[in-house]
Amino acid sequence: MVAVLPLTPQAERLTTDKGEWLLYRAHVKGESTEALLPNMVATSLAKLPIPKLMRWGASDVHFVRPVHTVTLLLGDKVIPATILGIQSDRVIRGHRFMGEPEFTIDNADQYPEILRERGKVIADYEERKAKIKADAEEAARKIGGNADLSESLLEEVASLVEWPVVLTAKFEEKFNSRGAV
Repeated sequence: MVAVLPLTPQAERLTTDKGEWLLYRAHVKGESTEALLPNMVATSLAKLPIPKLMRWGASDVHFVRPVHTVTLLLGDKVIPATILGIQSDRVIRGHRFMGEPEFTIDNADQYPEILRERGKVIADYEERKAKIKADAEEAARKIGGNADLSESLLEEVASLVEWPVVLTAKFEEKFNSRGAV
């Protein structure tokens, strides 16, 4: 015996070629991005596969490199959070030697451009990699050479630099032999 129950306002019947189903739909309000973002960032950082962590200063916080500033922006709003022991704000740092030491950012949309212009840092990894390749090929062409760049070398160099500059060098002939080491 099958009992037929009346449908509630939240439930409905769904009939498909595979049969009839009871379907319940409800609108559940989610949390705001501002509320979710700090935990998402902290959790993501904690899950990074970092083989060697370091500690710096008097802090007991560990990460792959020293962290001096944390900026969490949603549009023009700073999302308050403490990440890796640092309170979030609008201050960002540029390249250690070539950029401005510290500057503020008004809106998240400005990040790539302000970091490039004032900080002398190319934030986009793929853009850095492409610049290294193009600049190395151009430098090699100018001296009649060939830039022999493997993908793994490009990956490594793009991971090591923030503002790539390709240089060429010349050695005395006596240093060009490939004798036994």
